[in-house]
Amino acid sequence: MNIGEIKKNASGQLIGTVETLTMTRTIGLRPVSSSNARAPKYEIVALTRNVFQVLGPVLDAPADFVLCWTADGEASGGTGQAIRIAAAHGVPVYNFQRPRERAHVERHLSL
Repeated sequence: MNIGEIKKNASGQLIGTVETLTMTRTIGLRPVSSSNARAPKYEIVALTRNVFQVLGPVLDAPADFVLCWTADGEASGGTGQAIRIAAAHGVPVYNFQRPRERAHVERHLSL
């Protein structure tokens, strides 16, 4: 049974998801350097911090909104994971790299 997939991203990093009936996790694989022939080739790097930032410490208190800035205005880099989590849970995202979204937030915050 296949519960996920891993692919190389544009930077050549191995990133993927593992999904079961009760959870979905984004993981990365980082090469392991070892002289031990029995050592694993990769270690799993779980990208979970963003989940708690967006959905709360026990995943039941989503943020009212996410304020962020990414260089390309898209769901990229480490922040991209938080943006995708927010989108999947209906949490509005305001990316300050986008002038229209920045102006919207500034109007509401009286900046």
